This record gives sequence, C-alpha cells and structure tokens, in this order.
Amino acid sequence: MARIVSRSRNRSSVLIVLGPLAVVVGLVWVLPNVSGSFDEFGGDTAPHERITLSALMDESLRRDRLPVLKRLQVFETPPDFQEMLFFADVLDGRVIAVGETKMFSIELSSGSAGPSVDFGSVIGRVFSVTMASQSDLWIHGSGGFLQVNPARPTHPTRLVVLDEEARDPEWFGDLLVATGSTKVLRFYEVNETNGAAVLIKEIGDPLFPIVDSGLSVFFNLLSFTVDPAQQRLAVAFRLSDRLHVHDLDGVLTRAIAGPVEVKLDFDIVPRDPDVGGYTFGINHETRFTYLDVDSDRDLIVALFAGRNGSGPGMPRGPGSAFSGDELHVFRWDGTPVGTWRLPEAVISIRLDDRSQRIYAVREFPFWSIVELDASSLYQSMR
Repeated sequence: MARIVSRSRNRSSVLIVLGPLAVVVGLVWVLPNVSGSFDEFGGDTAPHERITLSALMDESLRRDRLPVLKRLQVFETPPDFQEMLFFADVLDGRVIAVGETKMFSIELSSGSAGPSVDFGSVIGRVFSVTMASQSDLWIHGSGGFLQVNPARPTHPTRLVVLDEEARDPEWFGDLLVATGSTKVLRFYEVNETNGAAVLIKEIGDPLFPIVDSGLSVFFNLLSFTVDPAQQRLAVAFRLSDRLHVHDLDGVLTRAIAGPVEVKLDFDIVPRDPDVGGYTFGINHETRFTYLDVDSDRDLIVALFAGRNGSGPGMPRGPGSAFSGDELHVFRWDGTPVGTWRLPEAVISIRLDDRSQRIYAVREFPFWSIVELDASSLYQSMR
C-alpha cells in the first residue's frame, strides 16, 4: 500500500502492522476456544481478517520459542576510533573492523584492540568492504575499489575504477558483481591494463520495475553474499521476504521465501520541485526485512529485522528498524535449516566456520563487535 505524502533512508523492507488489533490478539490467545472467540468479537469479521489474526499469534509464539545464540564477548572500538563501524570479518585469529575512514584489528586470544589506521586519504569515504582472502581486502569508497593488505592498509596494491551506479562490489569468479539501481545486479569485466570495470550485463528487475529512478534506487536495496567456491551468490532483499540464488552466469536458480511473510507499505514523497519526480518514504508501518547476509559452502545466513519504521527522521536506537535480532538460515538449494534469535539487535553479521562463531556489529549502547556462539546453528546441519 502506498500513500502520497508531502523523505527516506537507505536500509529497508516491510509489513502492514495491525496496531489496534494487538489487544484483540492478546485476548484471543488466552481464551480456550479460538474460533469461538473470533465470533465473540463480531459476526461480521471477514475470513481474511481471521487469517491475519491467526498469523500474528503464530508469529508471536514462534519468536518466543526460537533458540537464542549465546553472546560470548563484546569488543569495544579503540579510543581514537570516533566514527561509524559497519564491517567486521575474521582472519588468522583476528577480527578486522572497518569504519568510514579507519580500520583496526582485535586479537581474539586477548580481546585487545590495536590502534586504528586511517586510510581515508587513499580511498576516501568507505561504502563497503569485502574480504577475498586472508591477505586480500577490497575497500569500495569514493576513490574506487581498492585492494589492500590488512596489515598495510595505507599501501594499496591495486585500484579498480567503477561507475557511479555500482554499490557493494564483490569478486565473483573472474567478474565483479555489484548491486544497481535499474536492475538488481550488475556484472563487470575488469580491464587489466587501466583497471577500468566495464559493465557487461545487468540482471533482475526491482520490486516495482515501472517506477521512476528516484524510487528504483530504494526498491533495489539488497545485500548479497558469494559462496567460498565463487560459483554461486545469494541475494537477500531488504523490501521483501525473499532470497534469490544465482549461478556463475547470473542465472536465477532458486527463489527462497523467508519464514516471516511481509507486506510492502511505504510513502511516495515528492522530491524538490527543482528536481521533480518522487522518492521512497518511510512511515510508521514500514517493516524492514533482510539487512545483511553471509554464507559458507553449506549455509546462507540472513539477518532479519522485522521492525517498524517510525515516520519522518527514523530515530535510531536499540529497537531501530535498521537493526535485527533474528537469523534465517537456509541451504543453498533453498531448504530451510532453522531460525535463531540473537541476544541483542545488530546491523551486520559475519560467519567464522573454523570457530563456529558469528561476529556482528552492534550500534547501541556504543559501537562494538559482538562475538556469538553459533555452534547450535552449525550442528543443525549434521
């Protein structure tokens, strides 16, 4: 359902929340005869309304019964790290943490964080980071797509030049794949002589392919992950309860429905009269879904938000719509493995197969990295 109103943010996904019916749901739950209870609230209750009430009750019960991953440690940022923290990955007994212009590492054996290293003068403001190998870190910023050794981040080894539409690039076989605005994924070949990335194909329509470019950029919001063998990638949509699996050629091989059904609700907001057109707007019924996704050779793990937007300004906090405390786990063939809850809301996740841990970035009450025991998740695959 869309509404014309007289703004937005770039994390997203969505369900219509039945606020006034919450009390009804609670009452229905404690009454012994559920079907009879619906009739007591009025004989004119439509069948689809009864289904919706039942679904809300089931979802509440489902969350109450989900297993919760145990939090092991919280790693704070160094004193001189005064910026947003949005990426963490694990290599060789260390957590590599990256912010907007700085990087630091945490020794897992001691839990101590080393000094932060400023690489903003090399790559500018960071948009995304991907770890290609133990000594191969790729940083996408305003200055391009930069290859660095984590031990020497201010001494880049290679620079790839991408167009302005590419977001969150990552290596996929011999190609670079990134998210786009007019299509879901963009595939690039890299010219080894001059480092230029040349677009060779785009795949996947946005959720609403007929809307103007001001809206498409938001409907295309997603996260994706490449499997360690570089043969498949999984896309997790931020405005839908769907994940898509693509092969090396970009062909869609599997569409996966998440365990929590959502419905899209947003506002259509006029842009500045000098610019014209419309853009995507958050309202109090906007419900976000998949904020981040990671994978290994067996599993796809998606971070689910399921929280409501709170209107203009979208204040952030422990219950922010831009954070999630639920993991939806699938095999690469789409088979569901299970759903787990996290002890607190986070904004991104990274798997560490060797230790069966998950490392997540937490925004509140302060920027930090949370270490979670994911052994129960991995054991579910046995």
